[in-house]
Amino acid sequence: MPKSRSDQRWPIRPFDVESDIPRLVQFLASAESVDQSGEDISEETLRAQLTVPHHNPALDRWVIEHPHHQSDLIGHSVVWAASTADGIQVAEVSIVIHPEWRRQGLGTELLTRSIARAQTLEAVLMRLYADTRDHATIAFLTEHHFQPVSAYTEMGAAIDIIGETASLTSGYSIRSYRDVQQIQALVDDFNQGFAGLWGHHIVIEADVTQALPSLTWEGVFLLFAPDGTVAGICCAQCHSQRTERNGQPTGYVDSPGVVPAHRSESLYQALLLHAVQWLRTQHQTRVELESWGDTKETIQSYEQLGFSIMRQQLAYQRVLTIE
Repeated sequence: MPKSRSDQRWPIRPFDVESDIPRLVQFLASAESVDQSGEDISEETLRAQLTVPHHNPALDRWVIEHPHHQSDLIGHSVVWAASTADGIQVAEVSIVIHPEWRRQGLGTELLTRSIARAQTLEAVLMRLYADTRDHATIAFLTEHHFQPVSAYTEMGAAIDIIGETASLTSGYSIRSYRDVQQIQALVDDFNQGFAGLWGHHIVIEADVTQALPSLTWEGVFLLFAPDGTVAGICCAQCHSQRTERNGQPTGYVDSPGVVPAHRSESLYQALLLHAVQWLRTQHQTRVELESWGDTKETIQSYEQLGFSIMRQQLAYQRVLTIE
């Protein structure tokens, strides 16, 4: 049985890239079997996260070993620090404790280390996400002075119930990156398309260049304004992990972004429908999308197209004092 915090010295240590990946995959799967949060906990996704630009796994991650079985993990935390689309340095944090070891002070121990690391990275804000149904985590965040500020939403639909491509406002056009191949336009769209929305970070050309090989260029769509400037972006791909999970060909859409001066629900819908239409040509039968920080009106506009909310997490934020 777990011991209380008064008589247990927790074996917390930095993440070891060489040895911890398989045990972390096993640990996350064990926690997910209870939490049913819908998180992607595959080894492929984990390894991809380890290579995110500006992320140092040995410094930004901690694990807690089982006090009696060092080959097992009972806790994990990770910090990702980056500038938001508004240029504010934010540390996004994820903390997972094994269900059998919760309410023992482990979450607080990992949060304390995460705060210290975020301060080292000169983050002025810290952000964590909590499922709207997870009352224990919401209470934990409230206790530690976090306030709700926005939401992450995952949506899905059978592709045959989604309408055809919407007509664009006069003068606007949508082109795939395969046809454009202008990396600066892609950088500008990633930065400007999500300006002012929670959960999005500033990217530089080097970041986008590194990500390009993993993108399906035909499924990356750029929205251009009548004057030829970038006005929005939407990325789609055929998603092998979601296909395996759902048992049917499933396309994925990283929610549309529209430059503030051009924002309207009609352009958000037009970008999304354009991506869905491309997924149809790839013989996908289901489509799922993720949204970070979009307004309630934008989410409702996607529901009008036939999408339903699969899960939703609240973004909680805390102001940090730089030391």
